[in-house]
This record gives sequence, C-alpha cells and structure tokens, in this order.
Amino acid sequence: MQKSKKIIIILSAIIVVLILVVILAVINKNRTENASNPSRGENKIAQKEAEEENDVYAKNADFEEIAKDIEKKKGTSQIEAEDLIKLGVSYYNMNKLDRAVGAYKEAIEKDPQNALAYGNLGNVLRDKGDYREAEEQFRKAIEISPGFVSAYVSLAVMFRSLEDDKVAALQVLSQGLANNPGNGILQNLLDNYKKT
Repeated sequence: MQKSKKIIIILSAIIVVLILVVILAVINKNRTENASNPSRGENKIAQKEAEEENDVYAKNADFEEIAKDIEKKKGTSQIEAEDLIKLGVSYYNMNKLDRAVGAYKEAIEKDPQNALAYGNLGNVLRDKGDYREAEEQFRKAIEISPGFVSAYVSLAVMFRSLEDDKVAALQVLSQGLANNPGNGILQNLLDNYKKT
C-alpha cells in the first residue's frame, strides 16, 4: 500500500505539471490571439508582457505571492476563470487544499464549461480522500472536453491505485483512447495496467 501511495503522489505531481502546461498554453494562445487582433486594442508589447507574466507563473517561484495578487483581484470584474485556476494551483502547491477547492469552484461558477477547473478540482478532492466527488469532477471534465487526457489518467490512476479497481481503470483508459486515438500516454498506461 505504501508503494501505491508513493506512485499516486508522483503521478499527482506529474498531472499538476501537465495541467500547468495546459493552462499556460491556453492563456498564451488567448493572449497571442488578442495581441494579433488590432480591433481588440492589443499590440506586440501587450503580447510580450503576457508572455513574461506566464513565464513567471511557469517558474512558480512564489505561490504565496501569486495567490496574494490574485486574491486582490477577487470580487472585481477583472477576475477571470483562468485567474481562479491559477489561484487553485497556487493553493494546491502550498498544500491549502480547502482553499484550492474553493478557487476551482469559483472558476467553475465563472466558466461552467472549463474542463481544466473540473479536472483540477478532481485532483484536489482525490488528495483529500473524497474519491466519489473526485470521480464526478473528472467525469465532468471528460464530458466537457473528451480530449482532456490528464482527466482520464487521473481517474484511471485513482481507480487502480486507491480503489484497486482494475476493471474501472481499464474502462476509463479505453474510453480515453477511443476519444484520443493513438495517444501514447493513455496507451502506455492501458498496456501497463493490463499486465498487472
């Protein structure tokens, strides 16, 4: 059992990193599109500033500072779902899981179709031991975005490692591959689980 907890912690860390990469890619894409669209008043300087901001966040030097900055924006019209997701990631990395849950729920209120918020909420709930609620959040993320590979991985790992439910894990991974044909991460995990 100790070994599976270590594996879960390692996989959770990998998932968090993958989620951060996805967040940054989406934010960068949106800001790049805005910067290239003159009708929105953005320009290359704004694009560069956005990229620099994302680089600082990606280096995650100080999650407390990031959380403090975003908390200042809460309650204003400036706060967006992506800000609340960053806040959730910051709280998660500071091991403030209840606050992370709150931030992700606020992100979902702002943007009910944000699969990343549901997936991240699932990860936190799993880490808190609320497996049924975590499963619901992962499934909602998958429903919204069938291409969200880390939601399939998180759900399958939870089934296999925490609940020792190999059948459910294999079903989730098979569903993930059906929606993401040829995905190496899902295929490798499926092959691995079939062997054990």
